[in-house]
Amino acid sequence: MKTLLFINNRLFLYKFLIYSILLLIIYQKYVFAQQDTNILINVEKAIELALDNSDIIKSSQENVKTGQAIKQANISKFLPNVYLTHNREELYNSSYINNNNYYRIDKINLFKGGSLHYEQNIFNSLSDIYNLKSAQANLDSLKARFKNDKASLIANTINVYQNVIYSRLKLDLSNNQNFLLKKNLHNIEIKWKYGLANTTDLEEAKAQLSMSEAEIATSEEEKNNSEELFKQIVGINPPNNMKKIILTKEFSNFDEINQIEKITLKKNKTLIHLQKLYEKSVNDVKAQFGNLGPKVDLYAVANRKNDVIAQNIYGGTRIGIKVNIPIFHGGIEYANIKLTKSQRESIKFQLNNERKKILSKIRYYFWSINTSKIKINAYKADIVARNSQNKALKSEYEAGIKTMIDVIKGEVDLFNSKIRLLQEENIFIELVVGFHYLIGDLEEIKKISNN
Repeated sequence: MKTLLFINNRLFLYKFLIYSILLLIIYQKYVFAQQDTNILINVEKAIELALDNSDIIKSSQENVKTGQAIKQANISKFLPNVYLTHNREELYNSSYINNNNYYRIDKINLFKGGSLHYEQNIFNSLSDIYNLKSAQANLDSLKARFKNDKASLIANTINVYQNVIYSRLKLDLSNNQNFLLKKNLHNIEIKWKYGLANTTDLEEAKAQLSMSEAEIATSEEEKNNSEELFKQIVGINPPNNMKKIILTKEFSNFDEINQIEKITLKKNKTLIHLQKLYEKSVNDVKAQFGNLGPKVDLYAVANRKNDVIAQNIYGGTRIGIKVNIPIFHGGIEYANIKLTKSQRESIKFQLNNERKKILSKIRYYFWSINTSKIKINAYKADIVARNSQNKALKSEYEAGIKTMIDVIKGEVDLFNSKIRLLQEENIFIELVVGFHYLIGDLEEIKKISNN
């Protein structure tokens, strides 16, 4: 009996420990999840986290390091080549002694010595010079690409931050509207029961409530998608206390567009990247042509040799110039010239096409931003007017002048106006962020902050 009791106590203890560990794990996960959602971060902090979390940024940084290494390798071609050599020769004589039936091997040291070599490229058909210029242009293009990737990530982070705020506000508006429509339906059902409301009012209230439920489902989907995208870019769950973004950039008049186009062509990181790639391709072509010319090298050799047999030590120094004039390489140099020319023209077309696209986009952003500002002011005025209208509709309904359908329609129209304002404010932020990304104004993007 005591043995069974002891076994049962041990089983209970094991179960208790297992359940305790499981509860502790669940609790820790819950706490960490709450920490993610309760942490206070603004746009600047979100950008910082996104930059640390981005594999694209890390890859772009490594590409810059690769470009620096390529440049350094091309610089080294202009430096002298110095090295040591050591020579040792030995002679082994073998003979067969018949009387003793064995081989005899004698080692004879002939000589040993060493040399110090110095080689310096004087003229390499200009190919090394153009290869160095090409490496520098390649490095500049990679740096521009890194800055463009960084600016793109900053712009995407601001947009996804704002989209989370927008989707949450839209869901709150939808829930509030749903609450009011349920309240109206309840009141109409009571009045309809006692003959104080007609069937048309009742069915209209039900129809509007059904539309409201669909709007809530859509808003929840948008909220879930935006929060998931935020987590993917920033690396943490979006916090609960995010606030609307206020933009400080003003666009005073329409005459600025010509100046903005000039700034865009000069500062846009994508264009700078392609311009440097084109510069690299031009130098690549020149370097291939340079390979067809002569090459001149200076060399100097200082050596010392010990002749063991003659018992002499001697040495000397040789200085000379080596000239290499290529005559025929099987056509590979001409093939490389055609290849680099084709690459150069391809990048040139890409640059021209990208320039046209960016100028078209910058005009679109410029005019759309000004249009969006007008819409925002109009929607704000519309909301003020509809609030006053709904108050009047409720008073007229109580006086028997208006029907409940009129009241419900007024509330639905007010809700739609609030949604339009919310959407336009979100569009305005996306337009301004896209505008500053295109003109290459990274610092201006960073000035966008919470209020």
